[in-house]
Amino acid sequence: MPYRATVFQLPCSARCLRMEVTGAFTLEDAVALVQQLDPGGPFQGLPLLVLTQGMESVSSDARGRLARRGEQGGWEPWSAVVATNAIIRVTVNFVARLTRVRRTKLFATEVEALQWLDARVLEDLRAPQ
Repeated sequence: MPYRATVFQLPCSARCLRMEVTGAFTLEDAVALVQQLDPGGPFQGLPLLVLTQGMESVSSDARGRLARRGEQGGWEPWSAVVATNAIIRVTVNFVARLTRVRRTKLFATEVEALQWLDARVLEDLRAPQ
């Protein structure tokens, strides 16, 4: 599995999923990840901090599986993606446009990503229900 998922606490006290992705990300990896993020999975609804600095590639099948996840609709978590590799940045932008996600943003550094993610999650926590 070329990703490691850990749960941590944002400065606003909300739980968040940190994913460090390395190597080649395949269809099998995408299927396993989606099962963990979708309803009933252990990480359902958590905001995401995705670190792709060690990622080398994403297969077209994996991109397709991630894109189909967006077709289901429903609640979309806040996602901050740290991507320094130009190819990975293009891939993330492509999948985000294809799935019409509005709560995902790319960053050059983890510090910037965490600040943005914490602010978005805090806004949600303060919003009237």
